[in-house]
Amino acid sequence: MLKKIYIIASVFILPLILSTVIIWQIKLIQKSKTDYNLSVGTVENFGFTNKIVKGNYKSPMTETKVLFIKLNNNDTIYSFFFKKESKYDFIIANLKQNDYVKIYSKSFTKRKNTVDIIQLEKGQKILIDKNISDRRDYGLVAFLSLILFLYFFLPYKFIWKKR
Repeated sequence: MLKKIYIIASVFILPLILSTVIIWQIKLIQKSKTDYNLSVGTVENFGFTNKIVKGNYKSPMTETKVLFIKLNNNDTIYSFFFKKESKYDFIIANLKQNDYVKIYSKSFTKRKNTVDIIQLEKGQKILIDKNISDRRDYGLVAFLSLILFLYFFLPYKFIWKKR
């Protein structure tokens, strides 16, 4: 009896974890830009730097080349990562020192040396849109949903149908 309970519990742990992460990602997608931290000011400096993320426990540190923006009278370094270089070129072409900008960002954590930018606005022009981070989250939701579907579909197809 105890063995059956253990098997049933182990079968439902992964779907429970995946479902929780999917729901959490959907809530992040539904968040408005006003729910994030807002920093306004003039651009002191911008360019490229390495974003260092320290992992938990014994996991290795990761370094990623990112575009950074530093505001006057603000110690925080804001960063943005995108795979295509053309997005960086667009931002650099439209951003200059002493430009007044609004930065919507995630909160600061001790494990990272920079803060992630959710949306960057210069006047009425949006240089970095929240939709970019939403697309990343949609990709993760789709991937986890596929894993969850296969987790239940494959045993059904190969085990239950053969009985």
